[in-house]
Amino acid sequence: GLLVFSVLAINLGTNDLAAQQIAFNISGFSLLPAFAFGIAALTMVGQSLGAKDPAGAEQSAIQALKSGTTWMVFMGVGFFIFRNFLVGIYTTDPEVIRLAEMCMIFIAVGQPFLSVSIVLGQALRGAGDTRSTMVYTFIGVWVMRVAMGYLLGIVFGLGLFGMWLGWISDFIVRALLVFLRFRAGKWKTLKV
Repeated sequence: GLLVFSVLAINLGTNDLAAQQIAFNISGFSLLPAFAFGIAALTMVGQSLGAKDPAGAEQSAIQALKSGTTWMVFMGVGFFIFRNFLVGIYTTDPEVIRLAEMCMIFIAVGQPFLSVSIVLGQALRGAGDTRSTMVYTFIGVWVMRVAMGYLLGIVFGLGLFGMWLGWISDFIVRALLVFLRFRAGKWKTLKV
């Protein structure tokens, strides 16, 4: 999905692709810790459910989500405030800077949704609910990010802005689906 999304940006031009890659590089500073909180949730949920402690599993997931979201919101604020400086580390081209700063705003706004989709998604995986997380990831990446990004960015001519509307819709939809699945609580009784 990431590769196809990048290929779509190539169709828009080298400035658009460069801006997108710069934004993705910078966003790595928040993504790697978010995945670490997700792995912690996966481990603690699996361990708690193995010990027949579903309440402990839920508390572990919620604590990981709180910690992960705090980190992601903090990084989102930093990405928004310092977007010009961060992008300026990579390039001096004014058009690439303009486009990359736009992408950084999307990344800043998307941080809480990324946290929910990553941390609670991993918590569900820790409970053995892997099929739903796979389906939600497929919907997010292929339907929302790639298809909607193509439709808005290429077909409707919104360019990189339209593609990034697809990008953020991926994480909003995924976060909503994962949150609803987690909240329903059926994952606490799955037999693995």
